[in-house]
Amino acid sequence: MRRTMRRTILTAELAALLGSPACGGPPAPATCSVASGDPAATSQLESGNRDFALALYGPITGAANGNAFFSPYSISSALAMIAAGANGTTASQLWSVLGLPGSAGDGMTAGVAFANLDCAVRTDGSSNGNQLNLANAVYGQKGFAFEKSFMTLLSADYGAPLRTEDFEGDPTGATSDINGWVSQETDGKIPTLLSPGIIDAATRLVLVNAIYFKGHWATQFNPMETENAPFTTAAGAQVSVPTMENYYVTPASYAATADYAVAELPYTGGQVAMDIVLPSGDAGLAAVEAELDGGAFLAGLSPRALQVFLPRFQISQSIELIPTLEGLGIQDAFNPATADFSGMDGARDLVIGFVVHQAVISVDETGSTAAAATAGGAVTLSANIGLPFIVDHPFLFFIRDLPTSTILFAGQIDDPSQ
Repeated sequence: MRRTMRRTILTAELAALLGSPACGGPPAPATCSVASGDPAATSQLESGNRDFALALYGPITGAANGNAFFSPYSISSALAMIAAGANGTTASQLWSVLGLPGSAGDGMTAGVAFANLDCAVRTDGSSNGNQLNLANAVYGQKGFAFEKSFMTLLSADYGAPLRTEDFEGDPTGATSDINGWVSQETDGKIPTLLSPGIIDAATRLVLVNAIYFKGHWATQFNPMETENAPFTTAAGAQVSVPTMENYYVTPASYAATADYAVAELPYTGGQVAMDIVLPSGDAGLAAVEAELDGGAFLAGLSPRALQVFLPRFQISQSIELIPTLEGLGIQDAFNPATADFSGMDGARDLVIGFVVHQAVISVDETGSTAAAATAGGAVTLSANIGLPFIVDHPFLFFIRDLPTSTILFAGQIDDPSQ
């Protein structure tokens, strides 16, 4: 007799902190050693992650109808873990949308590629003052018979050995445990990823990804130069927002087309940067978003002296991603009649119940106390030299790992005062 259909819950979570960090911080990243595997698979994953990030951008920012922020890398990582247990057309859809390397269902190739990419992008802050922490966790119902090969792959390639919970008997306690892990990994920035009731007695598996970034501007903004300035929203309203000013001789990069200009502002160490995409003239955010495919908006970046005016801003956003993922072509995974996660437990009795994503970002002048001290006098150069880059209307932004071109975070600002 067929067993009762159970739910497997996939949760993708992130917290990002850019600017002044809180005391303490998340646990130090584990020592990372590059796994063996085909370098071409890792290169394919880098390309697939970028395409997936840009495919997510329009649906997520459009649904937000204003300010938006998310981590495509976190979402991709969590979905890749769930894909490792998929078979049939469920696997084919996940592989196609995520751009995973190897043939559909080949979780080992994708897992090793993710292990290599995680090693390439993570940093513990010891060399350049920045910190990018990546963590995965897998929580399963105690006594449930998961496939050994599936759990071995998650532990070996994603650093996520099985943690058991009593979802049936104590869903509230399980929710508390998972939220506690998320809060610890994100330095308290995401204290409650899972709301009460989202885990219930039918839950069998929860997969969680957390990413935490603390970046220090390579060229600091001087707080003494920050002044209120007008910013025009997409609706045409004008608001007054604290706007930072900085002068970049080097390093900074710039490119421009008829529809937009891009300024790339690096963090210390030169591995990670923020790309600010500012529509030009009558071109709005929608016109720019139409040109995101393939990352063409990053083409032609070259060194340029810039005088940057950038609003301070903060965003916090929670997203239920299933409608977006269905729109991109991942459909069987969420349908009890078609879901095939037999790679998880040897039977087709699991289906993804929801995909939760939460993100928070804060951008200000300093980045850290130590870095602020170093940068205090660095922006006292002439204010009328260099191309003005005045961010005074809605813009897009991306935080990228430059060597791999991996988009770690993405967002848009319609009104920085909100």
